[in-house]
Amino acid sequence: MMRKILLSTVVVFIVWAILGFLFHGILLKGLYDTAPVGLFRQMADMKMWLSYLVSLVLAGVFCSIYAYFISEKSMKKGLYYGLFLGFGYGLGMGYGTYATMPLPYSLALCWFLITIFEYGVAGLLVGLIVKK
Repeated sequence: MMRKILLSTVVVFIVWAILGFLFHGILLKGLYDTAPVGLFRQMADMKMWLSYLVSLVLAGVFCSIYAYFISEKSMKKGLYYGLFLGFGYGLGMGYGTYATMPLPYSLALCWFLITIFEYGVAGLLVGLIVKK
Protein backbone atom coordinates (compact mmCIF):
# COMPACT_ATOMS: atom_id res chain seq x y z
CA MET A 1 0.00 0.00 0.00
CA MET A 2 2.81 2.41 0.86
CA ARG A 3 4.30 2.11 -2.65
CA LYS A 4 0.97 3.00 -4.21
CA ILE A 5 0.62 5.99 -1.90
CA LEU A 6 4.12 7.19 -2.78
CA LEU A 7 3.55 6.65 -6.51
CA SER A 8 0.20 8.45 -6.45
CA THR A 9 1.75 11.28 -4.41
CA VAL A 10 4.48 11.81 -7.01
CA VAL A 11 2.01 11.60 -9.91
CA VAL A 12 -0.45 14.03 -8.28
CA PHE A 13 2.37 16.43 -7.40
CA ILE A 14 3.68 16.44 -10.99
CA VAL A 15 0.20 16.91 -12.47
CA TRP A 16 -0.57 19.73 -10.01
CA ALA A 17 2.73 21.41 -10.92
CA ILE A 18 1.95 21.20 -14.64
CA LEU A 19 -1.63 22.40 -14.22
CA GLY A 20 -0.47 25.15 -11.86
CA PHE A 21 1.99 26.41 -14.45
CA LEU A 22 -0.62 26.28 -17.23
CA PHE A 23 -3.36 27.97 -15.23
CA HIS A 24 -1.43 30.44 -13.09
CA GLY A 25 1.65 31.00 -15.23
CA ILE A 26 -0.05 31.29 -18.60
CA LEU A 27 -3.86 31.46 -18.65
CA LEU A 28 -4.39 33.74 -15.63
CA LYS A 29 -1.39 35.98 -16.15
CA GLY A 30 -3.58 38.86 -17.33
CA LEU A 31 -5.84 38.56 -14.29
CA TYR A 32 -2.86 38.63 -11.94
CA ASP A 33 -1.78 41.84 -13.64
CA THR A 34 -5.10 43.45 -12.64
CA ALA A 35 -4.54 42.82 -8.93
CA PRO A 36 -3.47 45.78 -6.80
CA VAL A 37 0.23 46.58 -6.95
CA GLY A 38 2.11 44.99 -4.08
CA LEU A 39 -0.52 42.32 -3.36
CA PHE A 40 1.71 39.53 -4.69
CA ARG A 41 5.46 39.10 -4.50
CA GLN A 42 7.41 39.82 -7.66
CA MET A 43 8.40 36.63 -9.51
CA ALA A 44 12.03 37.08 -8.48
CA ASP A 45 10.98 37.28 -4.81
CA MET A 46 8.62 34.31 -4.78
CA LYS A 47 9.62 31.36 -2.66
CA MET A 48 8.82 28.71 -5.26
CA TRP A 49 10.70 26.03 -3.35
CA LEU A 50 8.23 26.51 -0.48
CA SER A 51 5.27 26.44 -2.85
CA TYR A 52 6.48 23.13 -4.31
CA LEU A 53 7.16 21.68 -0.85
CA VAL A 54 3.64 22.60 0.28
CA SER A 55 2.18 21.00 -2.87
CA LEU A 56 4.19 17.83 -2.32
CA VAL A 57 3.07 17.49 1.29
CA LEU A 58 -0.53 18.27 0.34
CA ALA A 59 -0.40 15.63 -2.42
CA GLY A 60 0.88 13.12 0.13
CA VAL A 61 -1.89 13.95 2.59
CA PHE A 62 -4.52 13.85 -0.19
CA CYS A 63 -3.36 10.40 -1.37
CA SER A 64 -2.93 9.01 2.15
CA ILE A 65 -6.43 10.02 3.22
CA TYR A 66 -7.84 8.32 0.14
CA ALA A 67 -5.77 5.18 0.69
CA TYR A 68 -6.51 4.77 4.39
CA PHE A 69 -10.01 6.18 4.82
CA ILE A 70 -11.92 5.53 1.59
CA SER A 71 -13.11 1.93 1.81
CA GLU A 72 -14.32 1.35 -1.75
CA LYS A 73 -11.54 2.37 -4.11
CA SER A 74 -12.15 3.12 -7.80
CA MET A 75 -11.64 5.92 -10.28
CA LYS A 76 -15.26 6.96 -9.74
CA LYS A 77 -14.82 7.15 -5.96
CA GLY A 78 -11.51 8.93 -6.48
CA LEU A 79 -13.19 11.49 -8.72
CA TYR A 80 -15.94 12.12 -6.16
CA TYR A 81 -13.35 12.36 -3.39
CA GLY A 82 -11.28 14.85 -5.40
CA LEU A 83 -14.25 16.99 -6.43
CA PHE A 84 -15.60 17.06 -2.88
CA LEU A 85 -12.27 18.14 -1.39
CA GLY A 86 -11.65 20.48 -4.32
CA PHE A 87 -14.93 22.24 -3.62
CA GLY A 88 -13.98 22.73 0.03
CA TYR A 89 -10.42 23.82 -0.65
CA GLY A 90 -11.59 25.93 -3.58
CA LEU A 91 -13.97 27.85 -1.34
CA GLY A 92 -11.08 28.73 0.95
CA MET A 93 -8.66 29.42 -1.89
CA GLY A 94 -11.02 31.55 -3.95
CA TYR A 95 -13.67 33.06 -1.75
CA GLY A 96 -11.87 32.91 1.57
CA THR A 97 -9.01 34.86 0.09
CA TYR A 98 -11.39 37.21 -1.74
CA ALA A 99 -13.08 37.99 1.59
CA THR A 100 -9.82 39.21 3.12
CA MET A 101 -7.73 40.54 0.22
CA PRO A 102 -8.46 43.08 -2.54
CA LEU A 103 -8.44 40.49 -5.34
CA PRO A 104 -10.42 40.96 -8.52
CA TYR A 105 -13.56 38.81 -8.24
CA SER A 106 -12.75 37.08 -11.53
CA LEU A 107 -9.45 35.85 -10.06
CA ALA A 108 -11.20 34.49 -6.95
CA LEU A 109 -13.75 32.68 -9.12
CA CYS A 110 -10.97 31.20 -11.27
CA TRP A 111 -9.10 30.00 -8.18
CA PHE A 112 -12.29 28.33 -6.94
CA LEU A 113 -13.01 26.56 -10.24
CA ILE A 114 -9.39 25.62 -10.91
CA THR A 115 -9.04 24.07 -7.47
CA ILE A 116 -12.11 21.89 -8.06
CA PHE A 117 -10.69 20.83 -11.43
CA GLU A 118 -7.18 20.10 -10.10
CA TYR A 119 -8.52 18.06 -7.20
CA GLY A 120 -10.92 16.19 -9.48
CA VAL A 121 -8.00 15.20 -11.71
CA ALA A 122 -5.98 14.22 -8.63
CA GLY A 123 -8.89 12.11 -7.40
CA LEU A 124 -9.08 10.28 -10.72
CA LEU A 125 -5.35 9.58 -10.57
CA VAL A 126 -5.30 8.37 -6.98
CA GLY A 127 -8.38 6.24 -7.70
CA LEU A 128 -6.55 4.67 -10.62
CA ILE A 129 -3.30 4.04 -8.75
CA VAL A 130 -4.41 3.15 -5.21
CA LYS A 131 -6.44 -0.04 -5.21
CA LYS A 132 -6.90 -2.73 -2.60
